[in-house]
Amino acid sequence: MPKKINILIIDDHPMIVESYIRVLESFNSIKSELELQIEFSHSISSSIEKIENTNKENVFDVILLDISLPRCPEYKLNSGEELGLYIKKKIPSVKLIVITMFDDNLRLLNIFATLKPESFIIKTEINGNTLFLALNNVLEGNSYYSKSINELILKRAPQTIVLDKIYTILIELSNGSKMKELKEIIPLTKSGIEKRKRLLKKMFQAESDRDLVISAREKGFI
Repeated sequence: MPKKINILIIDDHPMIVESYIRVLESFNSIKSELELQIEFSHSISSSIEKIENTNKENVFDVILLDISLPRCPEYKLNSGEELGLYIKKKIPSVKLIVITMFDDNLRLLNIFATLKPESFIIKTEINGNTLFLALNNVLEGNSYYSKSINELILKRAPQTIVLDKIYTILIELSNGSKMKELKEIIPLTKSGIEKRKRLLKKMFQAESDRDLVISAREKGFI
């Protein structure tokens, strides 16, 4: 009897989801010892609903996650990256294949360090063979990274910094929040918030809060 593999594709572009499904179906036709059960979602909220509604027998084994997802106020998640953290916490055994359009090294390194995905692929480098190799590798317990990601990991840019509360701070600053509002929203002391702001400004090479927000937007953080 074929081994059942439950897969969830998360991407807000239906045509991209359809292309991934075609590749996975071709993979399934070659790997006759496997039976792929494929589901998909176009938003953070529907992804969470699918994950929450699965039972132990149908838990997702592999999730293809697009990082560039619209914010989800309902669950207070601001990106695909934050959804990825939720997924890793909810399903520790899941094999995460992260796919992104971002090409900024700082952004990519932050995603890699935060999520530690089993596979990480730049969208411009993806094709049927790439996705086939990624899925085959993660199912065999190995990792798979596209060419640019491999080169970046080897270089390990020294400026990579992973900060807790990074999205909340950046988003609130982009909304014009001052320290008084930040202290009410973020469970940190004033000195803790200031420390993170200083690190953020160093990371983004920004002199002011305004410059920080502009740079963070350009790099795809908000």
